[in-house]
Amino acid sequence: MSELHEGLEVINYDWKSDIEDVFDNPVCSIEEFYEEIWIQSQTAFDMPREVQVIIDANNTLFMSVGNPGFVSFEGQDAELYNREKKMKLPIVEWIHTHPFGHAYFSGTDWMTINLWQRNMEKATVLGNNERATFEPRNGSVDRAYETHTKIVIHSEEEE
Repeated sequence: MSELHEGLEVINYDWKSDIEDVFDNPVCSIEEFYEEIWIQSQTAFDMPREVQVIIDANNTLFMSVGNPGFVSFEGQDAELYNREKKMKLPIVEWIHTHPFGHAYFSGTDWMTINLWQRNMEKATVLGNNERATFEPRNGSVDRAYETHTKIVIHSEEEE
Protein backbone atom coordinates (compact mmCIF):
# COMPACT_ATOMS: atom_id res chain seq x y z
CA MET A 1 0.00 0.00 0.00
CA SER A 2 1.03 3.60 -0.46
CA GLU A 3 2.19 5.87 2.36
CA LEU A 4 -1.43 7.02 2.68
CA HIS A 5 -2.31 3.50 3.82
CA GLU A 6 0.78 2.71 5.87
CA GLY A 7 -0.32 0.91 9.00
CA LEU A 8 -3.74 0.04 7.58
CA GLU A 9 -5.03 -3.01 9.37
CA VAL A 10 -7.92 -4.81 7.73
CA ILE A 11 -10.33 -6.52 10.15
CA ASN A 12 -12.81 -7.71 7.51
CA TYR A 13 -11.02 -8.84 4.35
CA ASP A 14 -14.42 -9.38 2.72
CA TRP A 15 -15.50 -5.74 3.09
CA LYS A 16 -15.75 -5.19 -0.67
CA SER A 17 -17.69 -8.42 -1.17
CA ASP A 18 -20.04 -7.48 1.66
CA ILE A 19 -20.82 -4.17 -0.06
CA GLU A 20 -21.20 -5.86 -3.47
CA ASP A 21 -23.55 -8.48 -2.00
CA VAL A 22 -25.97 -5.81 -0.80
CA PHE A 23 -25.68 -3.87 -4.08
CA ASP A 24 -26.40 -7.03 -6.12
CA ASN A 25 -29.29 -8.19 -3.93
CA PRO A 26 -32.53 -7.19 -5.70
CA VAL A 27 -34.50 -7.06 -2.44
CA CYS A 28 -32.10 -4.58 -0.79
CA SER A 29 -32.88 -0.88 -1.00
CA ILE A 30 -30.50 1.96 -1.77
CA GLU A 31 -30.68 2.85 1.94
CA GLU A 32 -29.46 -0.65 2.85
CA PHE A 33 -26.63 -0.25 0.32
CA TYR A 34 -25.60 3.07 1.89
CA GLU A 35 -25.87 1.50 5.34
CA GLU A 36 -23.52 -1.34 4.36
CA ILE A 37 -20.93 1.14 3.05
CA TRP A 38 -21.18 3.05 6.35
CA ILE A 39 -20.87 -0.11 8.44
CA GLN A 40 -17.75 -1.22 6.54
CA SER A 41 -16.26 2.27 6.93
CA GLN A 42 -16.75 1.96 10.69
CA THR A 43 -15.86 -1.70 11.31
CA ALA A 44 -13.78 -3.27 8.52
CA PHE A 45 -10.50 -1.63 9.48
CA ASP A 46 -8.33 -0.82 12.49
CA MET A 47 -10.22 2.46 12.92
CA PRO A 48 -13.08 4.23 11.16
CA ARG A 49 -11.79 5.15 7.70
CA GLU A 50 -13.13 6.88 4.62
CA VAL A 51 -14.43 4.40 2.07
CA GLN A 52 -15.41 5.35 -1.46
CA VAL A 53 -17.59 3.44 -3.87
CA ILE A 54 -18.04 4.38 -7.50
CA ILE A 55 -20.90 2.96 -9.53
CA ASP A 56 -20.08 3.18 -13.23
CA ALA A 57 -22.34 3.11 -16.30
CA ASN A 58 -22.25 -0.71 -16.31
CA ASN A 59 -23.41 -0.84 -12.67
CA THR A 60 -19.96 -2.10 -11.70
CA LEU A 61 -18.56 -1.08 -8.31
CA PHE A 62 -15.06 0.31 -7.79
CA MET A 63 -14.01 0.69 -4.15
CA SER A 64 -11.11 2.00 -2.12
CA VAL A 65 -10.26 2.80 1.48
CA GLY A 66 -8.36 5.78 2.83
CA ASN A 67 -7.40 7.24 6.16
CA PRO A 68 -9.95 8.77 8.57
CA GLY A 69 -10.02 12.05 6.62
CA PHE A 70 -9.21 11.32 2.97
CA VAL A 71 -9.81 8.62 0.38
CA SER A 72 -8.47 8.17 -3.14
CA PHE A 73 -7.39 5.33 -5.40
CA GLU A 74 -3.72 6.15 -4.75
CA GLY A 75 -1.92 2.89 -4.09
CA GLN A 76 -5.07 1.02 -5.10
CA ASP A 77 -4.85 1.69 -8.84
CA ALA A 78 -5.42 -1.99 -9.64
CA GLU A 79 -9.06 -1.42 -8.68
CA LEU A 80 -9.43 1.07 -11.54
CA TYR A 81 -7.18 -0.61 -14.09
CA ASN A 82 -8.32 -4.20 -13.68
CA ARG A 83 -8.34 -5.73 -17.18
CA GLU A 84 -11.53 -7.65 -16.43
CA LYS A 85 -13.57 -4.68 -15.28
CA LYS A 86 -12.78 -1.29 -16.72
CA MET A 87 -14.70 1.72 -15.51
CA LYS A 88 -17.22 3.01 -18.02
CA LEU A 89 -18.35 6.62 -17.94
CA PRO A 90 -20.52 8.30 -16.91
CA ILE A 91 -20.19 7.67 -13.20
CA VAL A 92 -23.70 6.88 -12.01
CA GLU A 93 -22.79 7.69 -8.40
CA TRP A 94 -19.71 8.53 -6.37
CA ILE A 95 -20.27 7.63 -2.71
CA HIS A 96 -17.88 8.18 0.15
CA THR A 97 -17.99 8.33 3.92
CA HIS A 98 -16.99 10.92 6.49
CA PRO A 99 -16.47 8.43 9.35
CA PHE A 100 -15.94 11.02 12.10
CA GLY A 101 -18.46 13.63 11.16
CA HIS A 102 -21.42 14.98 9.34
CA ALA A 103 -22.46 14.35 5.78
CA TYR A 104 -21.30 17.43 3.90
CA PHE A 105 -19.25 18.18 0.82
CA SER A 106 -15.80 19.37 1.86
CA GLY A 107 -13.60 21.62 -0.25
CA THR A 108 -11.81 18.52 -1.57
CA ASP A 109 -15.18 16.96 -2.42
CA TRP A 110 -16.22 20.06 -4.38
CA MET A 111 -12.92 19.98 -6.30
CA THR A 112 -13.63 16.33 -7.21
CA ILE A 113 -17.19 17.19 -8.26
CA ASN A 114 -15.96 20.14 -10.34
CA LEU A 115 -13.42 17.88 -12.05
CA TRP A 116 -15.89 15.07 -12.80
CA GLN A 117 -19.19 16.98 -13.17
CA ARG A 118 -19.60 16.30 -16.89
CA ASN A 119 -19.11 12.58 -16.28
CA MET A 120 -20.91 12.18 -12.95
CA GLU A 121 -24.64 11.87 -12.40
CA LYS A 122 -24.68 11.91 -8.60
CA ALA A 123 -22.38 12.35 -5.59
CA THR A 124 -23.25 11.17 -2.07
CA VAL A 125 -21.51 11.64 1.27
CA LEU A 126 -22.43 9.44 4.22
CA GLY A 127 -21.91 10.84 7.72
CA ASN A 128 -23.12 9.99 11.17
CA ASN A 129 -26.81 9.08 10.60
CA GLU A 130 -27.12 11.39 7.61
CA ARG A 131 -26.56 11.63 3.91
CA ALA A 132 -25.79 14.55 1.61
CA THR A 133 -26.45 14.15 -2.10
CA PHE A 134 -25.53 16.35 -5.02
CA GLU A 135 -26.80 15.90 -8.56
CA PRO A 136 -25.17 18.17 -11.15
CA ARG A 137 -27.78 19.51 -13.55
CA ASN A 138 -26.94 20.45 -17.13
CA GLY A 139 -23.23 20.41 -16.32
CA SER A 140 -23.72 22.99 -13.57
CA VAL A 141 -22.18 22.68 -10.13
CA ASP A 142 -24.76 24.97 -8.58
CA ARG A 143 -24.94 24.02 -4.91
CA ALA A 144 -28.69 24.58 -5.04
CA TYR A 145 -28.92 20.96 -6.16
CA GLU A 146 -27.39 19.67 -2.94
CA THR A 147 -29.78 17.86 -0.59
CA HIS A 148 -29.32 16.63 2.96
CA THR A 149 -31.23 13.73 4.42
CA LYS A 150 -31.22 12.41 7.97
CA ILE A 151 -31.11 8.63 7.94
CA VAL A 152 -30.75 6.00 10.60
CA ILE A 153 -27.59 3.99 10.12
CA HIS A 154 -26.78 1.41 12.74
CA SER A 155 -24.20 -1.28 13.17
CA GLU A 156 -24.86 -4.96 13.80
CA GLU A 157 -23.65 -4.55 17.39
CA GLU A 158 -26.70 -2.36 18.13
CA GLU A 159 -29.15 -5.09 17.10
